[in-house]
Amino acid sequence: MLDPPEIRVLLQKQLGHAPSDEHYENFMANFDGNEDGGLSLDEYIANIFTDKYFLVDGKPHEYRTRGCTIARTEVRASSMRQLRRVRDYVQRVLLEKEFVDDNQYSATNGQRIVMKMVNMYHLCDHFIKPITKPFQCSWVELVATHEQPPQYFASHAWSTCFVETMQLLEWHAQCQELGEDARYWIW
Repeated sequence: MLDPPEIRVLLQKQLGHAPSDEHYENFMANFDGNEDGGLSLDEYIANIFTDKYFLVDGKPHEYRTRGCTIARTEVRASSMRQLRRVRDYVQRVLLEKEFVDDNQYSATNGQRIVMKMVNMYHLCDHFIKPITKPFQCSWVELVATHEQPPQYFASHAWSTCFVETMQLLEWHAQCQELGEDARYWIW
């Protein structure tokens, strides 16, 4: 049986940062089937590989609460871990939901949006704005727990496929031997 401090450590390893009280409560509401305040191995195994851990109300747990407020825009960089998580979120949502490119200037106007064509316009309009709107915050403020000063700056065309942008950033991180916490200001 895992007790609350052990569960918080487990969540911290999963998230890459300490869970908020609300995140912990949401997690326990989904996992603690017998509501005893602890987590048995059976409860953990029964739930960890299901959508109810990853998606609640259509959103991963980490997108259900605002992580922090960062007043200075220049310290709202995105870590590789955060970028990979948003990429994985977009992939998962696109498997379950259909979006049509409604940008009249887009070469793919009228087509169903699929992962290989997602660009920053699609990402912003269909994913980032909807999950940040309830909090009136930036995406980084949603996922970060504190200021994240950039280590690198990446400039790109918003029409570039997001998968290609991620491949470029991952290549850079690999060549520079950077970890999951490498931070990029992407413009």
